[in-house]
Amino acid sequence: MERLKFYFLVFISCACMNNAFPQDFLVANTGKYREKGDVVSVEAEGNSGYKWEFFSAVSDSFDDVILQNAEKDEFGQRVACLKMLVNKYYIRKEEVVPGDPTMRTLIRKPDIYNSVRRVEKHLKKEVKKGNLTRQQAAGELAYVLEVAVAAIDERDTDSFESSLSESKSSVKAQINVFKQVKLNRLY
Repeated sequence: MERLKFYFLVFISCACMNNAFPQDFLVANTGKYREKGDVVSVEAEGNSGYKWEFFSAVSDSFDDVILQNAEKDEFGQRVACLKMLVNKYYIRKEEVVPGDPTMRTLIRKPDIYNSVRRVEKHLKKEVKKGNLTRQQAAGELAYVLEVAVAAIDERDTDSFESSLSESKSSVKAQINVFKQVKLNRLY
């Protein structure tokens, strides 16, 4: 009987260890995520326009499932798909108490998410005022959304988030912070 308990405990321990660190397993085997010190300051390498460098896995076209689920947007289909991805990656809903229908909304990296929302509102206002064309605003918003999608997978975005937080008073300054990110394509 003791031997059976021992093997049961070993089995449970192995099962828990196997499930406890699946994200670390993914990181070690795919190379998609980067270590904390790996965010390269391109400014030091000679390109003065970029301060951060993120890897982007967003392709130029989206599959049919994403296209069907994306809501129509005034800035076009690409922006609608990117907004759907941002919401999917940044917003998580969970039950407050199991069994209770009340849900709590958790936002990952709230500085980035809130900045994206402020930029979107600002660009809509600028289009309505006539200061920007719809195509210019769509291009800027698409880049901001793509940076946001890329930043969710980055481990060290503290300096990027703090720059966005410091520039809360001006949406144009936040747009400039997003423009200081260089996106490297994974495909």
